[in-house]
Amino acid sequence: MEPGETLILTTTGYSPATALDKLGIGLFFIYLKRSLLVFTDRRLFHIPTTPIYRYRNSIAQIPYTCCESIQIKGRKLVVNYKNGEGTEKFFGVSGREKKKIRELLKTISFDGKSVGTARRVHLCPQCGALLPLWVPECRKCKLKFKTGTIATALAILFPGGGYYYLRQPFLGTITALIEIFAGALIGVSVYDLLSGVPANLVWLGGGILLLALVKVFAVAHARVIVAEFIPRQKTITFQTVTALPH
Repeated sequence: MEPGETLILTTTGYSPATALDKLGIGLFFIYLKRSLLVFTDRRLFHIPTTPIYRYRNSIAQIPYTCCESIQIKGRKLVVNYKNGEGTEKFFGVSGREKKKIRELLKTISFDGKSVGTARRVHLCPQCGALLPLWVPECRKCKLKFKTGTIATALAILFPGGGYYYLRQPFLGTITALIEIFAGALIGVSVYDLLSGVPANLVWLGGGILLLALVKVFAVAHARVIVAEFIPRQKTITFQTVTALPH
């Protein structure tokens, strides 16, 4: 919080779902994309959480000055950005809070020019510095983040490896089971071929295709998760800083 900034409302919701989220994890995103939405008199904080709303050491902000409008539509919080920066939708806003949010939005001013960002931007969870583009470490406090290169390598080399690295054990376990099943199909088919037993090439081809698809998705999705700036260390102590740009 900045000096003089006022906390107004905290509610639950879900992080914006990418096409990969919808394609790959489907309804699971209801649990895996949970987050907190924190309204102040200056900005909206977006805080990704675990399925039981534990802090994941990741936080982003949306300054009101970079928004054309913020609206409640059904159970969605729709953020329209200025200057053609697009729209983001936060699903599953608490039904009990919708009326409060509508009244709150009537009091917010979207006038002014945003400094440092034109849309939602992540903050360093240790010092609060802006992280407009992905970097391996915070330029201010040197906090190091998990990287897409390592996530990619682990996703390719080990079943569910990329997800485990990014602290997504549920996705890691599901992916690992699928990869092990695909590997078993391939192994049995190859063993039959080497043993002179007629092998069903459909099973062999299906196993190879399934394994390839899962690997490709795991690599691509891991890179999406990396963009949330996941710190390498599990425990973060926030450092007191001076006012942040908004």
